[in-house]
Amino acid sequence: MADSTHARVALVTGGAVRVGRAIVLELATHGYRMAIHANTSLDQAQQLVDELKASGGDAAAFGAELRDEEATRAMIDRVRRHFGSLGALVDSAAIWSASPLETTAAEDVALSVSRLPLSFCARSAPRSTRRSTGSFRPFIAAPISAVRPS
Repeated sequence: MADSTHARVALVTGGAVRVGRAIVLELATHGYRMAIHANTSLDQAQQLVDELKASGGDAAAFGAELRDEEATRAMIDRVRRHFGSLGALVDSAAIWSASPLETTAAEDVALSVSRLPLSFCARSAPRSTRRSTGSFRPFIAAPISAVRPS
């Protein structure tokens, strides 16, 4: 891992498991200090934090229900206070449940978590970031939804 003393900070929503975890691991290899969001996967988020720290990275876990705008804003503030800045946002949060393809309706394939939380994060993060760094990297939306063929 790169020296993280002055590294950029990235927040990955849904960063504790599946694709979000892979994104966290990849960004960390590029020297990002990682803010890992989780809602129901906080134990896994903390395990990932421990893993990153053991390999020389800098990371912290942050819990929030992203469908709650106030909770989302508070999480962004906690990230900024913890790291001093926020430079990138990657959205991979979703409510995931594996379902047999044959019994899945079209509306079930859509994201269970709307893009509204991404909007909350995107509106909150630049405001807090401009105060500390003057810049904010565009966020990446990585919507995840899954069905499982039987």
